[in-house]
Amino acid sequence: MKNTRKILALVLVLMMVLPMFTMFTVSAATPATLYLQPGTNWKSNNTWFAAYFFGNGEKWVKMTDTDNDGLYEVAVPAGYPNVIFCRMNPASSALGWGSKWDQTVDIVIPTNGNDLYTIPNTAWNNATGSWSKYIPPQQGHVCVTVEDKSKYVAPTCTTEGLKVEDCTAEGCENPHRETTIPALGHKYTNNICTVCGEAATYRLVGNQGLCNGVDWGLSADVNKMTRDPETGIYSIVVDNVAAGTYSYKVARDGVWDDGQYPASGQPDASVTVSTAGSVKVVWDPAKKSLTAEAHAHSFVEGKCSCGAEDPTYVPVHVNALVVGDTNKIIIDADHGAVDNGYGFPTIAVFFTADEAAHYKFAADGVTILVHDVTGTTNLCGYTGEADLEVGTYCIFLAFTEKGTTGTCNVAVTKTAIGGGDPVDPPVETPTHDGEQEFVVGENTVIIDGCTVNIANSPVEMVKFVVTKTAKYTFVSDINTYITTSNDPSDFGAYLGGDLVEEGILKPGTYYLCCGNNGALGEFAVTVVMTAIDPATCEHEWIAATCAAPKTCSNCGTTEGEVDPSAHSVYFDTCIACGKDLPSFKLGVNHVVHNSETEANDIYVKIEITEPGKYVVRGGAPVKVYMWSVPTSQLVDGQLTLDTPYRWNVDTDSETGFADSFEIDLPEAGVYWIGFNYDFAKGEVEFDVEIAPYEEPAPQSFFDMILAWIMSFIQMILGWFKF
Repeated sequence: MKNTRKILALVLVLMMVLPMFTMFTVSAATPATLYLQPGTNWKSNNTWFAAYFFGNGEKWVKMTDTDNDGLYEVAVPAGYPNVIFCRMNPASSALGWGSKWDQTVDIVIPTNGNDLYTIPNTAWNNATGSWSKYIPPQQGHVCVTVEDKSKYVAPTCTTEGLKVEDCTAEGCENPHRETTIPALGHKYTNNICTVCGEAATYRLVGNQGLCNGVDWGLSADVNKMTRDPETGIYSIVVDNVAAGTYSYKVARDGVWDDGQYPASGQPDASVTVSTAGSVKVVWDPAKKSLTAEAHAHSFVEGKCSCGAEDPTYVPVHVNALVVGDTNKIIIDADHGAVDNGYGFPTIAVFFTADEAAHYKFAADGVTILVHDVTGTTNLCGYTGEADLEVGTYCIFLAFTEKGTTGTCNVAVTKTAIGGGDPVDPPVETPTHDGEQEFVVGENTVIIDGCTVNIANSPVEMVKFVVTKTAKYTFVSDINTYITTSNDPSDFGAYLGGDLVEEGILKPGTYYLCCGNNGALGEFAVTVVMTAIDPATCEHEWIAATCAAPKTCSNCGTTEGEVDPSAHSVYFDTCIACGKDLPSFKLGVNHVVHNSETEANDIYVKIEITEPGKYVVRGGAPVKVYMWSVPTSQLVDGQLTLDTPYRWNVDTDSETGFADSFEIDLPEAGVYWIGFNYDFAKGEVEFDVEIAPYEEPAPQSFFDMILAWIMSFIQMILGWFKF
C-alpha cells in the first residue's frame, strides 16, 4: 500500500512537470515598433529623426511623432537585429549619412519587451541612451496628479532635475510618474552665465597635429583654453607641432552650433607651421578675433625659451662632479641607482678635491651625503658640505621624496676653510649600545645614526612599556612619534601610520620613533602621564566576569555587578575565581568564556561510559579536537605530555582542528574536548555537541526518485519566473 501511494505521487509530479516544457518554450520577439525620446540637445534647431537598420542588409526609415507626445516612432523592418538612431539636418530631407548631423552608437534591438530608447539631454554625437518599456496613454482616463515635493530635484545649468507625481484617480494604470526635467543650459552674456555665474569653456578643435593628437574632438580637456579674467580673452599654447598646415576653430562648452567660431558654414581658420615648434592660439570673443602664431623652438639642453621641452632630449649624465653648477645627474636604475633599503633610489658618484677647502654640494629636492672614497664613512651627516683634504670622495644622492627617480642638477661650490659662510666645528657625536628605553618623567635619547635612517634622516626606535591605561604625552624639541607597532624593526609602521606625539595607551610595549631632522646628538624627552577623567572618558567596556563587574579599560570605571556565570575556562577550572566547573555531558553543551587575558585554547572534561564511535561538533567561532589525557599528566593545571596528544581521525588538517569530526573511543574513561580559538579579551559564547554516532538510514529507490523529482522541479522554477 505504501509503495502504491509513492507510485501515484510520482505520476502526479510527472503530470505537473511535463506541461511546463511547452508552457515556457516561448521565443523572444523583436518589437514591431521602436520609440525614440530625444534629449534637449538633439531636439534643438528644428531637426528631424531617422532610423538606420542593419545586420541583414541596410535600410533607412524616417521617424514620426504622429500623436505629438514628444516620442518618435518607427516600424521595425522584418529581420533587422540592429539600429542606429540619427539626428538629421533640417536643411535636407534625404535619408542617408550625408544628411546626418548626430547619431547614437550601434544598438542591438532588445527582445525582452523594451522598445523605448531615451537619449540624455546633454548627449550629442555617438550618444548612448537607455532602453525601457513604452506605456501608451490610458484611453478614457483623466489623471489627477499630486506632486511629491519632498522628492523634487531642481535642474541646474548642467544637470537634470526630477519631478515625482502620483495619480489619485481610480483605475489609473500608471499611477506613479517620475519626470525628468531638462537641464536649464547656460545663458551667456559676454560669455558669463547669468544663471550660475560660470564662465564659458572654450576648446581648440581641429586637425590632430595641432590639437594634441585629438582630431576635431569637442570634449578633450587637453585642448581646453585658459581664460584671462581681466580681459575675457582665451588662449592655449600647443607644444611640439610638426611643420604643416592645419585647420582649426574654437567651440564652446563641448558642442557645435553654440558659440563655435568660425560659425557653421564658414571656412575653418588655418595656420601654417614652417618649422616644428609651438603654436599659440588666441580667441577674443568680444572682437570675434581668432589668431594663431607659430613659434619655432630653439632648444638649449632640452628646453626652449618659450618653456617647451624637447621630447627627444636625453640629458648627459656625469659620473664625477666638478666645481660649478653644470653637473647633470640621473638618479634611476639605468644609471646605477639602487634602493637604500628604505624605498629611496640612491646613486653614488665621485668628486675629486684639487685642494684643501670647504666644499658644498646642493640640488633642489635632493639629499646629498659626502663619504670617504670607500663609501663607508659619512663626513658631513646630512648637510651636504664638509671641509675636504686633497683626494677623491664618494658622493651619495637621493631624492627626498620616497621612490622618486629623475634628473637633477648638482651645484658644487668651493670656499676657503674658515672663509665664506661659517662652518660649525665638528662635534663628537655620543653613541649608545643596546636598546634605549623611556620611562614616565625625564629621559634622554641618543641619536647616533647607527640604528636606522627614515626618509634619509637618522632616527632611534626607543622602547616604552605601559603598565596603566592613561594619556601619555612626549614633550621634546625633537620629533617623537608613537608608532603603530611593538616591533622596533617595523619602520613601515612609522612611515605609514599617523604621526602623533600623544595618545591614550593601554598596557603593552610601544616604540617611539625619535628624530631631529638629520641632526645627531643627545636630546631630552619628558614623558607625561595624565589619568583619564571618567567624566569625559569615551568608555571601552570589558564585560562582567565571575571576578569583576563591567569595567572600562581606559579609566577603570565599573558598572553593575559580577556575572557569576561568566567564567574563564581552563581545564575545568575558572582561572578568575578558582571554581571547579561541571564536566560536559552527552548532548549540547553551552560554553561562556570571559577573560581579561588572552588565551589560545580552553579545555573541558567529559567522561565516556560506553566505548564506541562518537561525533563531536563545534560551534562558531571555535574548532574542536579531542584528547585522552590521564589525570597524572595535569600538573598545577598545566598539561604535560611527552607524546602527540591530539586525536582527530577524520580531518586532513595537520593541526587536527576541525568544525566537527567522528572518532572511535575504544574504551570508557575521561577525555578532554579542546577548543582552538584566538580568544581575545572579553566574552565569547558557543555550543559543543557530543553524541553517539548514528549511521544514516539507507534511502529506498522510491525515496531517491522523489528526491530527484523535487530537485528537478526546484531547478525548473529557478529558471523561470511566473
